[in-house]
Amino acid sequence: MPLALSVAGVLIGFVAVSGFLFGQLFFGHFSFPASLAGFAGLACSVGAFTMAARPAWQAPWVAWAGIAALVGVAMDAVHYYMYLAIPGNYYGWALLGPFAAFIALVIFATRQRRLRRG
Repeated sequence: MPLALSVAGVLIGFVAVSGFLFGQLFFGHFSFPASLAGFAGLACSVGAFTMAARPAWQAPWVAWAGIAALVGVAMDAVHYYMYLAIPGNYYGWALLGPFAAFIALVIFATRQRRLRRG
C-alpha cells in the first residue's frame, strides 16, 4: 500500500497544481470549484505521502480533503457542461478520471487505517 499511496500522491499533486491551480493563474480566470479541487487535492496529496511514509499514521482530515476535492471536481464538471461545452471540446476526463480514482484510493486507505486502529 505505501507504493500505491506514493503514486497516488504524485498524480494527485500534479493534477491539483498543474490542472486546477496553475490553469486559473495562466488563463486569469478564478473558479471556486477549481480552487476547491486544487487546494483540497493538494492537501490530500500531502496526506497520501505522509500515510506512505508512516504506516501507523492516520488523520481524518485526509479523507475530508479527498471528499472536498471530489466535490470540487464534480462542481467544476457541472459548470463546464452547463456553460462551456462546445462541439469538439471535452472536459479532460483522461486526467481527471485517474485523479478521482486515486483520491478514492486515499480515502479508502484512510478509512481502513481508522477501522484497524479502532
